[in-house]
Amino acid sequence: MNYNHRLLLATLLILAGCQATKDGAAADSNPYQLAGTTWLLIQQGPASEVDSLAEVVPYAYTMSFDKDGSASFKFDCNLGNGRWKGSARGPDGSLTFGPITVSTKICPAGSISEQLSGDIHGSISYSIDDGRLTMRTHDPDRLYVWDGVD
Repeated sequence: MNYNHRLLLATLLILAGCQATKDGAAADSNPYQLAGTTWLLIQQGPASEVDSLAEVVPYAYTMSFDKDGSASFKFDCNLGNGRWKGSARGPDGSLTFGPITVSTKICPAGSISEQLSGDIHGSISYSIDDGRLTMRTHDPDRLYVWDGVD
């Protein structure tokens, strides 16, 4: 096989490995990829109480990971934005958020706006299982469980 045939074969194999989405962009074949995803908080609580985590107000807390490394948040009545970096090892990984700028409205009683925005700093471990993202903060040791948003 000559050089041109090898080059053509290599190009076709690479293209065959790429899947196209509706808009023609290459689809990410990694189901654990965070870039380009949005999540809705559904449960939270101390890591020691994993079997009895508290439900949260539906749609009060969201988190989006943009492909450019920016992140946006809805912390109940407050909005936030910052930068993120992630390192994945299959369904598990670690996240690091840079400083997060958060608006300062006073949310209703029972809101975890301040708690959540304060907890997600530094390095956080996570896992993804069945479309759910579980984040574990280390100081304090808390779990936040998020559902993926399509």
